[in-house]
Amino acid sequence: MELILTGKNFSGKEAGEWGVAARTFKDWDALIEGSLKTAETIAGYSKVSVMAAKEVVNKSQDLPLRDGVEYERRVFHSLFGSEDQKIGMKAFAEKKKAEWTHKH
Repeated sequence: MELILTGKNFSGKEAGEWGVAARTFKDWDALIEGSLKTAETIAGYSKVSVMAAKEVVNKSQDLPLRDGVEYERRVFHSLFGSEDQKIGMKAFAEKKKAEWTHKH
């Protein structure tokens, strides 16, 4: 609230300390390397599940807590019918890397 009402500028380090940023980096090169690693991790997941997760997070901003939790539950349950869910469960059970189809 203070940041919004005062318009105060703050550093990346402060953003990290205050919990406004997920994490901070020591310099530009570390930022680029960390960003690419994060993107690589996300790209390694099923596109279906990543899109569902993004949808739930974005939608939850517009809903009261109870409605947001119920919405998340509905989306989560809808993923259980997806081809990628079956692939993911099988890969987990067999301790193998999943080969996603990116199909719901």
